Amino acid sequence: MIPKVAAIHDLSGFGKCSLTAALPILAALGVQACPLPTALLSGQTGFPAYTIDAYTQGMEKIMGQWQEDGRHFAGIYTGFLGNVDQLGLVAQFIDTFRKKGAKVLGRLVEKAHIVTPNLTEARLLTGESYTAVRGKGLDGVRAIAKRISAMGPRTVIVTGVHVDIQGRTPYLILGMSERKAAFLRPTAPV
Repeated sequence: MIPKVAAIHDLSGFGKCSLTAALPILAALGVQACPLPTALLSGQTGFPAYTIDAYTQGMEKIMGQWQEDGRHFAGIYTGFLGNVDQLGLVAQFIDTFRKKGAKVLGRLVEKAHIVTPNLTEARLLTGESYTAVRGKGLDGVRAIAKRISAMGPRTVIVTGVHVDIQGRTPYLILGMSERKAAFLRPTAPV
């Protein structure tokens, strides 16, 4: 039997993120992804302008139907939420639908094993201002990753980090595991 994973995330029309990226990755991992959209966006939030339509009422309807049908999931993956009201819905979803012993791949941060916020999301989680982080370079990003890790997750991977390396500014991924080791990897050749 193919394991089912709930994919609670937005759907962005443009950009390489959201359900458009998560669904094929989950399929390649050999699981059946069951999407629960949180919002519809014209493009990812990294674009200068975008539209967003939160799908909170639709989430509630889908969750009600899945509960009536007796659905449960081997894993639960969460991503972008359309508004603050959805935090409670996601917590309710996890309590209602996860199978006993299921690993939660993403969750409200304090209960997560692994979190992969981009730099904007990491700032929002820690309350850091953009200018405070930007002025500190990689040390600022490491400090944010440590603060997020202190909230509970064993592994924190911050994506979308821009740094100057020999006159170039590639996107980088900064990660830490078990609150100790850190790694840095360009997402494209430098």
